[in-house]
Amino acid sequence: FGDANGKIWIREDEHSEAKVLHQLGSEITTMAREEGDLLVGSRRGHLCRLTYYKKRETWDVTGKAMLQEPLLDISFASGLSQGVVRLAHSGLKHVNLEDGELTPLVDSHRDQIEFVLPAEDAKTLATVDANGCVGLWHAGPGGAQKVMEFDGTSPLLGCALSKQGDMLVASSASNVVSVYNLDGNK
Repeated sequence: FGDANGKIWIREDEHSEAKVLHQLGSEITTMAREEGDLLVGSRRGHLCRLTYYKKRETWDVTGKAMLQEPLLDISFASGLSQGVVRLAHSGLKHVNLEDGELTPLVDSHRDQIEFVLPAEDAKTLATVDANGCVGLWHAGPGGAQKVMEFDGTSPLLGCALSKQGDMLVASSASNVVSVYNLDGNK
């Protein structure tokens, strides 16, 4: 877990004491974990990747970037990139943790992106904007390509993507729950 002082804490199990893994320069706003890696973002735009090494039983910083604006959300999408970040002012970007370079990932949403949902296959990514429009992305040889889009009618309050990336469930502000079959484009 992260705290308002930028410290990243870990507790090995429910009986052990929490210990500090690393410290970023400001309040932790988002975290994502995939197998032995942890991505962490802060309010001032600090981003780092921590990797767990089983043989040594230690966590080490294996990538970092300074993104110059608050990180609102972060996701792994291994097939698409090392990380996908949603930034406060410039939207959704692919981030290279080796050099901090940002590449726009989404340019077709008309409203601000609210949710970034990677599937466990690491090759499928769903994006949802403030008006409830859904975009589905697949990894390909040339990077991420948008393969499907659903129009929205109302802001979404929450959504979830299945592990396989084939179903999306969304609840909207208009009290509607929608189920999207992403394989069948319905």
